[in-house]
Amino acid sequence: NQFVKKLGPFGLDPFRMLVIDFMHECELGTWKALFTHLIRLLYALPRGSELVAALDSRFRQVPTFGNGVIRKFSNNTSEMKRLAARDFEDILQV
Repeated sequence: NQFVKKLGPFGLDPFRMLVIDFMHECELGTWKALFTHLIRLLYALPRGSELVAALDSRFRQVPTFGNGVIRKFSNNTSEMKRLAARDFEDILQV
């Protein structure tokens, strides 16, 4: 790697600068893709729309937990509209 060759003698390790950002890599990347796939699988089943509606209903029934740990799910979770990383974290925790 050219960065290592050029900057290594100065003690700079570019691999320590490029750490994985858990929020963007896992919660917004991998988990969002997996959740999208699970919703699509539900829609593919017979009466899929009813199953997704039941899933949304169950998410809305989840009470808040802790001081801002898990917030109330007000929208249809399956639509994934206007969700931030913290919302995907909450979905993953439930």
